[in-house]
Amino acid sequence: MIVKKGGNRIDSKHLEELTKTIAERNGTTPEAVRREMEAARNSAWDTDDSSARGRQKVLFPAGKPQLSEFLEIIAKEIKKA
Repeated sequence: MIVKKGGNRIDSKHLEELTKTIAERNGTTPEAVRREMEAARNSAWDTDDSSARGRQKVLFPAGKPQLSEFLEIIAKEIKKA
């Protein structure tokens, strides 16, 4: 899930709408946007940085998250910063 303005969660349908909007604004396809999002998640997850690994365990105790969960948690963390 992704956090929508106002704190509401967004389901997979809304995630598709988000990727479509990003794609349109950047002259690409929703599939390419989703691939890039997944690549970013995978890159973050596969890091050798021990500090980042520790943070992952705190934020994602169940292990590697689905893309929607990853985006939701990262969005919340950015809002806190």
